Amino acid sequence: MTRIDSLIEHSLAIPAEALEQRALRLWPGVDAIELAQCGGDPEQIAGLIAQHANLTIDEVTGTLVRPDRGEPPFYFG
Repeated sequence: MTRIDSLIEHSLAIPAEALEQRALRLWPGVDAIELAQCGGDPEQIAGLIAQHANLTIDEVTGTLVRPDRGEPPFYFG
C-alpha cells in the first residue's frame, strides 16, 4: 500500500462535510458548488483543487487528509 493509498483509506473515516470544510479553509478560492459535487471523495476533491493550484493530486490529498493540528498561530508584530 502506498502512502497516498494509506491516507485515502484514513480519509474514508472522515465525514464528507469535514473534508469539504477543510478544503475550503485551506484553498478558499475553490468553488463550493463544484466541491460539493465531489461527494466527499478525497480523490475527486484533490483533483478539483489540483486543477486550480500549483500542486499535484498526491500533495493535495496528503494535505487534505492529514490529521488537523489546529490553526497555526500568526504573529505580525
